[in-house]
Amino acid sequence: MSAHKEDYLKQIFLLEEQRGKANLSALATVLNLKPASVTEMVRKLAAEGDVQYMPYTPVQLTKQGRQRAVKIIRRHRLWETFLVDVLKYNWANVHKEAETFEHYITDEMENRLDQILDHPEFDPHGAPIPLPDGSLPLAPNAEKLFTVPDNKTVQIVRVLDEDVNILREIDALGLKLGQRVTVRRNHENTDEIMLEGSTTSWTISTTLTHYIYVVQGGKQ
Repeated sequence: MSAHKEDYLKQIFLLEEQRGKANLSALATVLNLKPASVTEMVRKLAAEGDVQYMPYTPVQLTKQGRQRAVKIIRRHRLWETFLVDVLKYNWANVHKEAETFEHYITDEMENRLDQILDHPEFDPHGAPIPLPDGSLPLAPNAEKLFTVPDNKTVQIVRVLDEDVNILREIDALGLKLGQRVTVRRNHENTDEIMLEGSTTSWTISTTLTHYIYVVQGGKQ
């Protein structure tokens, strides 16, 4: 399968994971392609048995398509982990690198990466790394920070990694996976919220809260 087709399957999987469905318009946006080009490729993938598609309805991965998507996601997240843990890349700068490497790797190299990294369950951004059989590690029941009520204490467990500028902004703030923070909403300025940690606090834009996943509970 070409790298171009693999990118489609991967993004369809991620849209289903993050939004519950993969509309053609959303797929065109994340792939930065014209809708007509996306429609043409989706029809080809449907003819090859990787997706189910009917006009004006979301695209759905078939069993075959999901297996292929999960494999490329596994390789992507293993590469991100290798780049951070072994080559000491900053977590904000590994997504594009991993997108290149994920397409040019043998099964043997994939297995060796997994062994060297001691079979990680999650990548540096908190995303679950699919197992060799295609199943996913049991991840916490996370929600977007945007949905958390005022005065609730939460733990950061995942950050979406597709937008490097968002990652760099979060990194510059010093927010990390595993941190526990209490949400303090400014009802006079709905564009910002404050997060209070045990020793410091952060004022962040509501835009960032759509990229940060948390689980509720815990003590400061």
